[in-house]
Amino acid sequence: MHDYEVIIIGGGQSGLALGHFLQQRQVRFVILDQNGRVGDSWRKRYDSLVLFTSRKHNALPGLAFPGEPHTVPTKDEAADYLELYASHFQLPVRLNTAVVSVERTASGFLVQTGHEALRAKNVVVATGPFQSPYIPPFAGQLAPNAVSLHTAH
Repeated sequence: MHDYEVIIIGGGQSGLALGHFLQQRQVRFVILDQNGRVGDSWRKRYDSLVLFTSRKHNALPGLAFPGEPHTVPTKDEAADYLELYASHFQLPVRLNTAVVSVERTASGFLVQTGHEALRAKNVVVATGPFQSPYIPPFAGQLAPNAVSLHTAH
């Protein structure tokens, strides 16, 4: 088993930003992400997705979002920025690591992944609200190529 002060579940914006601040404070932590690449949660969304806030408002602490600050990035630019952020700060992200369970113990938490058990004093769940797409019941009545539904609740 490995021991950490903090285990962060989810390598998106919140998980990476928290990792940056924990790293500054020299806290022993790890970020677990089920995806194969940092930013894949954005890459897997529908092709025409663009953020509705400008780049200057999408930057995480310590690293500007590349490009013209007053334009809106695409989903792939957002994904690439997250990957750049993790690399720039050398954050300890463990990819392809799905969390199966989190159990409270006398000394903190036991986090079970598909491969191992990890212990930590603290666990932060930073998986975001849109992990399971919601497809409305009427979608089955639409022609297959009429609409691409990727709506989440």
